[in-house]
Amino acid sequence: MIRKFSKGYLILILLAFSASAKDNGLYSNVEADAVGSVNINAGMNDAWYSPATDGQGFFITVFPDQGFVSLAWFTYDTVLPPADAIAKLGDPGHRWLTAGGLIVDKQVMMNIEMTSGGVFDAASEISRTEPPGSDGTIMLSFDSCNSGTINYDIPSINRQGVVNIQRVAGDNIALCEALITSRTACSQGPLDAPLPNCAPEVLESTGDLAQDCVNRINQLRWECQCLPPLERWTEGEACANQQAEYDSVNGSHAGNRAEICSPKLAQNECPNYSSTGSVISGCLQQMWNEGPGEDFSTHGHYINMTNPDHSEVACGFYETDRNKVWSVQNFH
Repeated sequence: MIRKFSKGYLILILLAFSASAKDNGLYSNVEADAVGSVNINAGMNDAWYSPATDGQGFFITVFPDQGFVSLAWFTYDTVLPPADAIAKLGDPGHRWLTAGGLIVDKQVMMNIEMTSGGVFDAASEISRTEPPGSDGTIMLSFDSCNSGTINYDIPSINRQGVVNIQRVAGDNIALCEALITSRTACSQGPLDAPLPNCAPEVLESTGDLAQDCVNRINQLRWECQCLPPLERWTEGEACANQQAEYDSVNGSHAGNRAEICSPKLAQNECPNYSSTGSVISGCLQQMWNEGPGEDFSTHGHYINMTNPDHSEVACGFYETDRNKVWSVQNFH
């Protein structure tokens, strides 16, 4: 039986949460505080389990923009099935519970939902307890980025208890701690350096490319380094569009160097991209990833995006006949 986790096998064995069930019940009671001490964030998305109940565990997914958490609990029945019980797939005692709820004050009250009637990899009509989510509750909280508490109450089987959980693997701990640092540190003003490996999920499009570009730059500034937003420099957008078109023929920054429509500006450019979406999601992120440094040839895009002397940015776009996108960002 598998007892140790390795990253190479993680995808194959996460559902097992190691190999065996040591407890006939759902979980044993342990002492723990129900209220967490750290803010819940997307760095907590992971597989979690308790070593005391090997072979069981949780998948937890945090949706930070919605303030919502989804949980799947892979466990067993409260007693072992009869010795002659037969299951065509897996253990006849396996149980799968789902739950979800909103984040409130560093914890989540989640309604448990159980389903039945499904058939493996086949369309089938399933049944849920009515009303859905009335099968019990889970209170989820975290006291660190590597430990949490699940306080459950399932009235239908008269079972209540507390589970101390930890991660199956520690890959997301650094992200979790960075997000907590960002939330706390922004109240103290800008950070001296950007958070490591900071890549916030791209915001939903407004339908206005120039605004989407400004929003993405400001999202990177704020979420990754607590920098205040730049204003949209609408008066400079016509020139930025003209420079993007000019550069598509003459090369990157050619229009800025030639001063075709304004004096030279601090400028970043995304040349010859496959789509406008790849500019917003890919190019701007790559520029930010250059990070701080003294060598402008290596770090210049990041330097322009974070220069405290800049208060505005104008984004320009041009699409060629071959459907290639050029975009410039002029900082003012």
